[in-house]
Amino acid sequence: MKKIEVSPIELKRVIELRKLGANWTEIERETKVERRAAKREYEDWERDKKIEEQEAARFRVRAEAFHEHLNDLITLATSFVMNLDVLELPYMMEANAEQWLFDQDLLHRLPSTETMEAYPVDMQSYRREQELLFESLKVHTEEVRWKAWDEWKEARDNCKRGLDKLRKETSEVVNNFADEQETNFLQRVKKENGVHDVKRMAEVVLKAIWQGILEDNLEQDFFWVKVVSSEAYASMRDETILHFPDKSRAEKVTHICDLTFNNFCKGEKYLIELLQNDVRTMENTRKELREMLNPVKLRPIILRTRCELCPV
Repeated sequence: MKKIEVSPIELKRVIELRKLGANWTEIERETKVERRAAKREYEDWERDKKIEEQEAARFRVRAEAFHEHLNDLITLATSFVMNLDVLELPYMMEANAEQWLFDQDLLHRLPSTETMEAYPVDMQSYRREQELLFESLKVHTEEVRWKAWDEWKEARDNCKRGLDKLRKETSEVVNNFADEQETNFLQRVKKENGVHDVKRMAEVVLKAIWQGILEDNLEQDFFWVKVVSSEAYASMRDETILHFPDKSRAEKVTHICDLTFNNFCKGEKYLIELLQNDVRTMENTRKELREMLNPVKLRPIILRTRCELCPV
């Protein structure tokens, strides 16, 4: 038996009637299309429509997933560049560069401390997600000179090692100058003030040296020990200020810190020059990466490239 053909216009009418609830006999009477042919064509149309709807749904899911992936990469890149600033406080450089970077909340997803206490976050998994996305970012941006990131890491780690060396030597020099001032001077300072020992004084001097390196100016005098009242000191909340209600004691400690600072500026010129060069490297590579990873440039690059994490 020859297959009965149903025209697009006839099929459209069949579909309309079927949606209105008509049975196949009624549809045949209304359209003059044999009911078995009408039913066959309608079922084919219905099956094709479901396939199209499923494909459209899958496309929407892929599009939403890619949009989320794109936004994660943009957020990560922006946070990454912001975290390349040279740190102002020496003690903030305790971890190596890569470890320190991925310990940050680069995707801005972590809740407040109070919320995290009630609902702990798997920090290891979160760190791993950031590392995977960072590798994805590098795949998307092959035109970026990622060697700059390696140069930044090397310079920062050099700074960490240099500051560790300075910290150790500063403590020794502070102790030596204190002994020259007065026998058991530091022990009495600690007994009277509770916390102002060699370590605190050395950190104050180290901060002054580091600030001088950052500002490329180690020629001016630095007087970092301040004499403040207990009330003023409590409101300052500054760990680099040494509080001495006794002005005479404060002046001696100021003198020790100043002698230590000047001693290092003169005696550790080579190390300080190395640190200054590393700081310049960090600043230059940061500027380069900030320019290349600008969201305005980054978005079209990501849209025209693919990585293993991109939805297929």
